[in-house]
Formats: sequence, structure tokens, C-alpha cells
Amino acid sequence: MPLFTMIFSIVIILLSLISIISYRRIINPNSIVIWWWGGWYMISTLSITGIDKPSTYTGGLILIFLSGFTIGNLFFKPNLILTYINIDDNPKNTKIYLFYLKIIKYTYIPIFLLFAYYTGKAIYIMKTQGLLLYRLSTFSSERSGGVSVLYGNVYIDLFVNYFLISYLLVFILFGSVIAFYYKKYRLLIPSAILFLMYTIMQLGRFPFYFFVFFIFSSYLFINKGNSLKNLNYKRGVFPIMIIVAILFMIEPIRGGDLSIKSIVKLAYQPIIDYHTIGFILFDKEVTNTNSVINQHITFGMRSVGGISAIFEQFYHKLIDSTFSTVAFPESTTREFDTVIGYNDYGPITANAFYTCLYTLYMDGRELFIFLVPFILGVFTKINYVRWKKYNSLKNLTYVVVIMFALFFSIFQSQFEGTANWIGLLYIALFLHAATHCYTNEKKILQE
Repeated sequence: MPLFTMIFSIVIILLSLISIISYRRIINPNSIVIWWWGGWYMISTLSITGIDKPSTYTGGLILIFLSGFTIGNLFFKPNLILTYINIDDNPKNTKIYLFYLKIIKYTYIPIFLLFAYYTGKAIYIMKTQGLLLYRLSTFSSERSGGVSVLYGNVYIDLFVNYFLISYLLVFILFGSVIAFYYKKYRLLIPSAILFLMYTIMQLGRFPFYFFVFFIFSSYLFINKGNSLKNLNYKRGVFPIMIIVAILFMIEPIRGGDLSIKSIVKLAYQPIIDYHTIGFILFDKEVTNTNSVINQHITFGMRSVGGISAIFEQFYHKLIDSTFSTVAFPESTTREFDTVIGYNDYGPITANAFYTCLYTLYMDGRELFIFLVPFILGVFTKINYVRWKKYNSLKNLTYVVVIMFALFFSIFQSQFEGTANWIGLLYIALFLHAATHCYTNEKKILQE
């Protein structure tokens, strides 16, 4: 075993022990993030599918990232957190539940009809153009600043990709939290239908991946890290297994290859590739002294890039297609294919998935790679302790959101996603409306 791999493993074990002692349970937000990032980095060093191994420098940055998150979780002790909590400010879970039902009542049908229309249109285009050409034409037009062939209108394009997708993420977030807390599992069906249609529209696996994450994380934290023995396998595990199976069958469907050999190969190669290519893509950039991230320091602007991108993208698409900022050319470079290894068929190329380390490094080098996870760790611990003590769905929601950001940042920074920032605005508005605007629960029940 190489020396650095051994050191990396020891540090991961130590951080895991610290998180377990801090939370007094094996499964906790801190340990999940440590195992997720540490585990996939260790797999990437094995080069199982022919992808190059990341350097020890990238491994060291990952340890800084995980150390920052762990120390942030330790920064406040539970007793100190609870001392400054005003229990009277806790939102009533019943209000959140009832307001969610109200949202379904007034918004679901219009969105369902819109998604149904574009799902049907997507299927028609796939039949006439083919699956690969459909996906290529859809994404290339969006990336070039044009209009997707699916929507055919810039306003609809912006509305769906920014506002409706944000709604969809928040919809399943609250739906999964409420469903497992109140054991109202039927509430998962409406969001599952929307995610299925959106997956067809995008011909991608990430919408389903988001759906599975929110369901599993909500169950896990509502169960407070206890044993999974109480999980109803008929209602819980089996549907998730079906969803995951469909999720990772998308690749052979794209290529039209549904042979047994292709499906068996799919069981490991795309899963490993998708979760490890970010490390080597980032590694090739960070170890290249002439790369974009080594030529610029953006002092935090990239970490909040999703906010500025809201206005930039609107101006770019609606007013001036030649409009450009520092973010645009820098983001464009990540869309070009990069050779990341070789297999029996030749070079392996990838793009886009540079992990959140790319953003944090460009913002402030090692300092930001430590500082941002540290801040997230502080908020994770505060909200988790409050959730565990008072069963506040508001705080559980915040924990799941932070976990979502860290979980999927292994692919690319979630802070650069415009839809995610709009989603945070939706969450704030939802919780405010649920806990302040509607104070008469009997009135809500009668509606």
C-alpha cells in the first residue's frame, strides 16, 4: 500500500471516530460525508475502469475539505446550541404538513399537465431523431446559449430549467420529509410521477438520483440513525431498488444496447466512472500551473456563482447572446472533453464533473476548501441537534439540504447551480408561509 493511501485511510478512520463520538451514533451527517468522499477517492486510486489515478495533492485537499466539515461539527457543543434556542420559535410540524397539502392542491395539476405535454413531445422527438441525437441537440443548444429543441421558446426554457426544476426539488424535499415523519407514504407518488417525466425529458439519471437521495436521507434522519431493521421493505426498500435499477439502465438505453452483457457491465463501470471522474478532472486542472484555476482567484464569487448566474443567464438569453463575464468563459472550459485515461477501446474522455473542489480552490485555494465545509459543518450540527431534541421539521429540512449540497458536490459544485439558489428561496418562502401566514390550523383543514 502506497504511503499516502495508508495516511489517507488513517485520517478517514480518525475523522469517522471523531464524528461518531461527537454525535454518539454511528450513522450521522458528519460520518456520511466522510465515508462518501473518502470512499470514492479510495476507489479512484485503484483505477478499476482505466481512469487515471488522482495525485496525492488532490487527496490532501479532500482531507482538508473533510477536516473542515468535521471541525465545524465540533465547533459548538450540543448544550451550548440548545442554550441559545428559543423553543417557542419552533415551527409547528402540523402547519408545515397542512401547507404542503395546500401547495399540492393548487400547483400540482398545472405543472403535471405541462410536464406531460413536454414528456410526450420528448418521446416523439426521440422516435424521429434517435436517443443520442435528441440528448446531444438538447444539451448543445442550451450550452451555446440557444433554445432547447424540446421547449422551442427561450421563456419556457428559462421557466422550466430555473423555476420549475427548483420547485421540483423542493417538492420532493418536503414531500419525503413529511411522508416519513407522518408515515404518509402516498405523498411520495405525486413527486415520483413528476421526476419520472422530467427524467424522460432530460434523458438523464440525475433527476432519479435526486429523488432516491431525498427519500433515503429523509428516512435515515427521521429514524435518527437507528438500525434499518424497522424499515418496511415492501413500502421502502423495494420501490427504491426498482428506482435505482431504472436509474442505471439509462446508459444502455441511450446507446440502444440492451444486451445482458451491456447491463451486467453497467452494474459497475458507469457507477464507478460517474463518481470518480471528478477527482481526476479536478486533479488535471489543479496540477497544471497554466490552467484557469491556477491563473485566477475569485475570492468567493464562484461559490455564490449561482446567484449572479440568474441575472447573467437571463441577460445572455433574452437580451444579448454575446454577453460574457469571467464566469462564462471559465465555465465553458469545463464543457470541453478531457482525456482522463485509457481502456480497451482507446482514450476515456469526460467533462463538466470537476467536483466542488474546483470552485473552492478557484475562490481561495486551500483556505476556502477548509472554510466553506467548516461553515456548513457548524450549521449541520446546530440543525441536527435541534431536530433530534425537538423534532422540528424545519431543522431536519435544513440538514437534508446541506447533505444534498455535500453529497452531489462530488460531481460538481451545487453552489454554482442557479436552480439550487432559487430552491433555497422557495424553501424560505415555504417555511415562512407555513409557520406565519397560516396560524389557524382548523381553517386550513376545512379548505
